[in-house]
Amino acid sequence: MADLVLRATATSPESAEFAVGLDPTEPYLNDHRPGGLPLFGTVMGLELMARSVITIAACPLSTPLRVARVVVGQPIMVTEASRTAYVRATLSIVERGERFRCEVVTRDDTTVTHFSATLECTQPVSQTTAIDGPTGCSALPVQASQIYALFFHGPTFRVLQRAGLIHDAVVAEVATRLPGLTSDPHDTFVLAPRLIEACLQTAGLLEIATQSRMMIPSRIERIEFFGDRNSVPDRLFTRARRSVTRQGVEAIDIDVVDLDGACWLKVGGYETLPLQFPSDTAAIDDLHTAFRPKTPTPSPTPKMKRPERFPGSVRFRSPERSHGADDGGDPEKSKGPASSFVQPAEPAGLQRFTLNAFNLREIDDYRHDG
Repeated sequence: MADLVLRATATSPESAEFAVGLDPTEPYLNDHRPGGLPLFGTVMGLELMARSVITIAACPLSTPLRVARVVVGQPIMVTEASRTAYVRATLSIVERGERFRCEVVTRDDTTVTHFSATLECTQPVSQTTAIDGPTGCSALPVQASQIYALFFHGPTFRVLQRAGLIHDAVVAEVATRLPGLTSDPHDTFVLAPRLIEACLQTAGLLEIATQSRMMIPSRIERIEFFGDRNSVPDRLFTRARRSVTRQGVEAIDIDVVDLDGACWLKVGGYETLPLQFPSDTAAIDDLHTAFRPKTPTPSPTPKMKRPERFPGSVRFRSPERSHGADDGGDPEKSKGPASSFVQPAEPAGLQRFTLNAFNLREIDDYRHDG
């Protein structure tokens, strides 16, 4: 990968350290500018730690990794022509195999830890079907142009195509055909950083749609991939819902699924903090409103004048009014007023819809039909 090559600076049987040069002209920095400054964000920090583990363990880039206990500190601002970050990985042996505790730090006047996580090399995990999905899934009304009018991400990180609030969850379609993360057209990544970025941005939309606020990453309890990361289908959807961690802290869980409901990635126990730089309150409110479109108020049903006689009604004569002695046996005189039983036409039935849980096929049909 261009300029994200790990250069070993210290090694021992239990630990290793690598230096990495960060170039602000690279897309992963140039298109990630909160407050206008290039920022080396969470997903790229995770990618560096994953690459260090793969390097130490001498495993192929396709080796499945389980990521846990992610702590996000102060992001790395690259304000000069370049900046050097260091990745430290410490090995420990556990029952399941090798476990690495990794940190991404910078050393200027002092040493600052920016990201840390625990990573393990694992065996491939079979896919599971998404459960407890939102019901009543329909079109996703919020478009990418509305999302990135507020979000600071440039083209490389505009990973969401459209989104919508489905009951208590935000569902979004993952964008495709994005520019490369680095200037190297043949770059290869370990952790699919843009897929994780799609999860974090969807969680951000959940905060905006439900709380009308912008948040930044703080902690992630676990990140786990399913199936072969090299065979991920083009059409993917993210789903973000609120949850509670094992420590009883409010968090967000995000799934990445395909059109058939097969799960490819889970980001669990994602915790956030308030945004640390000024935000556009009016733009946040506008996006919040976009997730909650107003439904037109139905006009009152006009009162209908009851006709004297409905078409197709049946008129019955009262037996007491049959012609007889009182009318001299004259049928014309015996007609008199008749009691009528009117069977009105059956009103049009109310059409009811039953929508399957997390029906992504309906989203797809709506998109192509519309």
